[in-house]
Amino acid sequence: MAAKQSTSTDSQRLNAAIAPSLQQLREHKAQILAIFKQHGCFDVRVFGSVVRGDATAESDIDFLCDYDLEKTSGFFPGGLIAELEDCLGFSVDVVFPSALEAKYIGKTIQQDLMVL
Repeated sequence: MAAKQSTSTDSQRLNAAIAPSLQQLREHKAQILAIFKQHGCFDVRVFGSVVRGDATAESDIDFLCDYDLEKTSGFFPGGLIAELEDCLGFSVDVVFPSALEAKYIGKTIQQDLMVL
C-alpha cells in the first residue's frame, strides 16, 4: 500500500503547471501574514512577476518585509522561506527594505511593490 503524500507535496505537483498569481496570494493572505508574523516580520509586500501579471510556472513569489530582530529565530530568514514555500507550493524570495537602496534592483522593486 502506497503512503499518502503530504498536502504540501500535492500542492507543489499541482502548482508545477500553474503560475503563481495575486489571486492565489489573496486566497492565502491570512496564512501568509501569520507565517510572517511568527517570524517577527511585518509590513509585508509583494513585487515582481506576480504583481505585473507576467508570472510563469517557473516564477517565484517575491516578498519584501520589515522585521523585528528580537523576534526572529536563528534560522531567519531560512525558516520563514521554507514555511512560505510549504504553504504556497512555489519558490519564494524574501528581501528587506535595504534592497530598495540598491542602485538598479531597488527601482525595479519599487515599481512593482504592492501591499499584500
